[in-house]
Amino acid sequence: MVVGGEYATATSRTRLVNVTNGEDVFRAESSSGVAVYGVSANHVGVRGDSNNFIGVRGVALSGTGVRGDCDGGIGVLGDASGGSGSGVEGHSGNGMGVYGQSQNGQAVRGTSLAADLPAVIGLSVNSNTGVAGWSGSSTDPTTPAKTGVYGIANQDTSAVGVKGESTVGTGVVGVTDGDLTSGVFGGANATSGTANGVFGASNADGGNGVRGWATSPTGTTSGV
Repeated sequence: MVVGGEYATATSRTRLVNVTNGEDVFRAESSSGVAVYGVSANHVGVRGDSNNFIGVRGVALSGTGVRGDCDGGIGVLGDASGGSGSGVEGHSGNGMGVYGQSQNGQAVRGTSLAADLPAVIGLSVNSNTGVAGWSGSSTDPTTPAKTGVYGIANQDTSAVGVKGESTVGTGVVGVTDGDLTSGVFGGANATSGTANGVFGASNADGGNGVRGWATSPTGTTSGV
């Protein structure tokens, strides 16, 4: 092999092996170009394998460690279908573990084929908010403690923090097993005007805007 040479008729593998120490077997450096470039018409351009460590690793001091570009397919794909591991996993000390952004599509989407597991789950280990959704502001809101799902939208009077819809079932269900708590609670903090803690409307000829019932045979329970 000659440095700077080109071999267009290579039909066998060139193998470099180091079983003596932990030094790099092959290293390429470039000050302004691509250090290592792999092309394949119908297969993998660059592949890295490891039995017990990282197959491919990218490191950048201030840029992007690993980047995948694709015009019509998948930019970066992680597959763990052969076991119980994670297809893609992100870690960060002080920033975002995983970040998704899209100009015209969905930034992040989760799909699960399991009948007993959710497509997306949010967990707050230190008792903050598990999942937060907000609309209209680019500034992260202050999320409340001990909250499973938190939604906020402050654009105008038509904004909705959390909305549930169903064409045949129930849009929103609230359930509690606590003896001093509420399944659904509504509050209005305004000190003037016509704000409502809970508002219900029905278009059905035999329906109710708000309906409640209490089944306990003892105590001071109320349906509404």
